[in-house]
Amino acid sequence: MAAEPEQSQRYSVILQAVVAAAVAALCFLIFESSKEFLFATLFAGREVTRWESHIYTILFGALVAALLAYFIGGKRARLYHELLETAAKNRETTERLALSEELYRLLLESTGEGIFGVDMRGCCTFINPSGLRLLGYSDPAEVLGRHTHTLIHHTRKDGSPFPAEECPAVRALFAGRGVHVDDEVYWKKDGTSIAVEYWCYPMFHDGKLIGKVTAFLDISARKRDEEVMRRLADIVESSQDAIVSLSLDGLILSWNPGAERVFGYLEAEVIGKPVAMLTSPEAHAEYSEVLKKIEARQKVDQWETTRIRKDGERIDISLTASPMTDASGKLTGVSAIIRDITERKSLQAQLLHAQKMDALGQVAGAVAHDFNNLLMVITGSAELLQDRIKSSRPARGYLGQIKHATEQAAGLTRQLLAFSRKQKLQPRVLNLNDVIKGMGAMLPRVLRADIEIRTHLGSSLASVRADPIQIEQVILNLAVNARDAMPREADSRSKPQMWNSTRSIPRAIWECIREIM
Repeated sequence: MAAEPEQSQRYSVILQAVVAAAVAALCFLIFESSKEFLFATLFAGREVTRWESHIYTILFGALVAALLAYFIGGKRARLYHELLETAAKNRETTERLALSEELYRLLLESTGEGIFGVDMRGCCTFINPSGLRLLGYSDPAEVLGRHTHTLIHHTRKDGSPFPAEECPAVRALFAGRGVHVDDEVYWKKDGTSIAVEYWCYPMFHDGKLIGKVTAFLDISARKRDEEVMRRLADIVESSQDAIVSLSLDGLILSWNPGAERVFGYLEAEVIGKPVAMLTSPEAHAEYSEVLKKIEARQKVDQWETTRIRKDGERIDISLTASPMTDASGKLTGVSAIIRDITERKSLQAQLLHAQKMDALGQVAGAVAHDFNNLLMVITGSAELLQDRIKSSRPARGYLGQIKHATEQAAGLTRQLLAFSRKQKLQPRVLNLNDVIKGMGAMLPRVLRADIEIRTHLGSSLASVRADPIQIEQVILNLAVNARDAMPREADSRSKPQMWNSTRSIPRAIWECIREIM
């Protein structure tokens, strides 16, 4: 572009020279044809010599040349300045265009989005470096001129390929409209695929559709993150534990279905409400203690406490609380996982009670065994004395009472041994009514004072062959279960409760033994 003013100047000089020569020749012809008349007029008829004629001709020519040079030179200077200004403007325009092209080039090369153009045949006309990188190519020649639908064969998000006539990008090309798709798959050079989101726009030149331009993003990482988030959401939604998030001032921010099951409140009933609505008045200070640990970036792990359900029931819970932070690390709230351990606590209490009963049984067995040994000594001594004392009736009566009492005590020790499961089975033929009668001294000690015992024996019962201690254990278990099922005296406004050893009990025991036999 810098050579254009010089070339224009050269053309201008040649043109001016031609014009000057033509004007000078015309003036010379006019002067030559009229110089005799001019000389006659100027010199009053005096004859002009030949040399004077040549001198005047030269002077006239110089004058004409000077005038032509003056006018043509001024015009040439103006034209030259105009040409210089035009050249400067053209140079500035060219530089702006070059800068704009460079900016567009840098924009295409610097963007992280893949961008490629397609003509009306569907062939690639240009592609930026990010597009090459995302598709796994290194040289634009591998892509330019190739049919893009065949090259990256658009695929649905489920993996099935799009026929060209159904592909949104192809249909948008021929329809001359834009399209946005966020759930497609592009295939790379190495045969692997990437999830993409793309925008496709038509390109026009002088109002005529010439192709399209497509900008696309690799959203594979985003899809993986969304899948992880979806799985985490499924875990939270399906968890049987309450998963709750709280603000630093104790307001409930999120509430999963597990929390609805644990506390009985629907999500809409608690969002934005203070967490204190779940605690008893005496436990309101607990959140302050938890918050202090959270502010110190400490985790509260497996903290057991109580909470109140919507129906007013008090439940035992295990609480795990962790601090929540944003991307900058700023503390934003509390994440809590709450497990209802009421049933576990009950089972633990039952297990503890069973362990205590087992320990009590072992102690009772040991005591009964030692006590039974002492009773054997007393019984043997009473029998020996009874054989030697034959004359004194009162003394024999006292010894009989001692023997009878020791036999009853021996029965109690057998029951204790049966309770501790240290008594060997000794089955024999017995009457169930007699067994129940023999329990008369044992049951009052087992049952509470507010329970009245009435015995109704069965009639026409056949004898059974069984271990009497085991039968007594069955009756004892029935009595204890009935005692536990009765309300306590403080809970009842009626008369003392009554436990009936009805005639159905011995009959039921007899029928049970008969089934076993």
